[in-house]
Amino acid sequence: MNYKQLASQILDAVGGSDNINNVYHCSTRLRFTLNNADHADKQKIELIDGVLNVIKNGAQLQVIVGSNVSYVFRELQEMANISEKDPSNHSETEQKKKFGIGPFFDLIAGIFQPIVPVIAGAGMMKVLLVLLTMTGVLTKDGQTHVILSNIADAGFYFLPILIAYSSAIKFKVSPPLAIVASAVLLHPNMTALFTTGDPLSLFSIPLTPANYGGQVVPIILIVWFMSYVSKFADKVSPGPVKIFLSPLIVIAITGPIALLGLGPIGVFLGNGLTQGILAIQTSVGFIAIVILAVLMPIIVSLGIHKVFIPVMISSIANPGYDMLILVAHLCSNFAQSAASFAVSIKSKNKRMKQISLSSGITASFGITEPAIYGVTMKLKKPLYAAMVGAGVAAVFAGLMNLKAYVAVGPGLASLPMFIGEGSNFVIALITLVISFVVTFIMVFVIGFNDPESENTDDKSIAEPIQNGNVANDNKIGRSVISAPMNSETLSLSEVNDDVFAQEMMGKGIAFTTEESTLTSPVNGTIAALYDSKHAIGIVSDDGVELLIHIGIDTVTMKGEGFEALVNKGDRVSIGDKLIEFDSKAITARGLDPTIMLIVTNTQEYEIVESLKYGKVTQGEAILSVIKGEDKS
Repeated sequence: MNYKQLASQILDAVGGSDNINNVYHCSTRLRFTLNNADHADKQKIELIDGVLNVIKNGAQLQVIVGSNVSYVFRELQEMANISEKDPSNHSETEQKKKFGIGPFFDLIAGIFQPIVPVIAGAGMMKVLLVLLTMTGVLTKDGQTHVILSNIADAGFYFLPILIAYSSAIKFKVSPPLAIVASAVLLHPNMTALFTTGDPLSLFSIPLTPANYGGQVVPIILIVWFMSYVSKFADKVSPGPVKIFLSPLIVIAITGPIALLGLGPIGVFLGNGLTQGILAIQTSVGFIAIVILAVLMPIIVSLGIHKVFIPVMISSIANPGYDMLILVAHLCSNFAQSAASFAVSIKSKNKRMKQISLSSGITASFGITEPAIYGVTMKLKKPLYAAMVGAGVAAVFAGLMNLKAYVAVGPGLASLPMFIGEGSNFVIALITLVISFVVTFIMVFVIGFNDPESENTDDKSIAEPIQNGNVANDNKIGRSVISAPMNSETLSLSEVNDDVFAQEMMGKGIAFTTEESTLTSPVNGTIAALYDSKHAIGIVSDDGVELLIHIGIDTVTMKGEGFEALVNKGDRVSIGDKLIEFDSKAITARGLDPTIMLIVTNTQEYEIVESLKYGKVTQGEAILSVIKGEDKS
């Protein structure tokens, strides 16, 4: 994969670097916050080869590219100078969308995502200590074990400090001040006062004793409150003394409020959350795990699985294990892996084989987005098979009370997360096998609509080209694309745009014309139609994916001078009118009216070549697309 090319195409489609307020990445997604959501072309992004899916919610844009996201981000970062952008400089659009389900999920993910690696690492160290103790290398009473155990527990005990830092970033508060607020709750002298059992008071107001080690909710509430106090302190502090007066006001107000109210309330809510999860597990048992395991791919596809992070972390901190969310993930992850591997074996489509094989591998290591977006959800039936397999495995895991001891995505490398009391690890292995085997068998039983088999033509010799019809030859997988209008064709290398000239979006051909009506060059389906009407995507009946782009930078015209004659999803035949446009209006704007016809899935073909340069008539063959010998 050409990561630089992919990053360049994404950058262009989101509206350029000036439209990016902030961007970061998780395990599979580029997560953008845009200055103007209208400048991002979702349909254009979806047509980029290498993009699995796009989720757009107001100013928030998620581009799923799979496990190679870090490489794409690195290229994007260099192109757009993202490292110089201030991540706390949220756009006006984002501020207007401050409340709601979507922003809430973003808030939760933003607070907890950065600290997950720390908690996962600390958790795996505790697992390592269990292994060393079980094998007799260390003893629980030995000093080495005690010291290493303290090192592993530090991440959990001082969890409020970690949460304080990430919350400060999200609430735009000084991180050092937020850390001080969390340290107030964990100060050894304060902890000693809480453990005496004697009545405590502050300003003659009773204090509620609480153990804040490992808590997450109290500090989130405190930092949220601090964000308002900070604004007030900055406003009332004169310039010459602001450097010490503003933080003094923040600490003097936030500290007491934290101890008197927000801290105890947070502990109550946090413990209530944990007890609620345990109550669900106790009352409905394995049913809750089954429901969550079955729905997990849907939850992940909607991007709301991050909301479970605080629940997982709270459970791992106290009572020390999770019996619901991580167990459901184990069932679902290996079901997605099995479904992808089954597709890679059963499919006759070369590209689908490659995608499903790589997706199966990444899913087996706990990263399921490529499998969900690129394989199971796309083919549908494998998704149903994976849901069945995950559900069956969840029944077993729930009945056997499987526990996870580390807050990390379940996968082959992280299986030690299930090492604990008794036969818990063996139960985890059996759960994995059930999920994988049931799903794998289900895919072979119910099958799926193979992308290649859907478009197979039984004829073995090429059809003649008549009136521009696409000629197919199964022996070599050959298709011919016709001219969409009377025009003068030229090489893409002559186009005054690097994206097209360097074939970043795929191979194809360009042409100039004095006509004003664009027609379909293939028999197929309209796959994308941009709001600005300057470009259209078509998938031919034999799988060739085409993008026809009228003019260069004509997206800036916002549809002026363009009229679409079809809608997304419409069936079209060669010669059917697609778009009427005004060339004079394009040139009047100082824009280049050159039209580009691109085969966006070029990588699926061995040959994409132009058949004729110069003058062509509508319906005349201009491109030949060849897959190569079909050995099936």
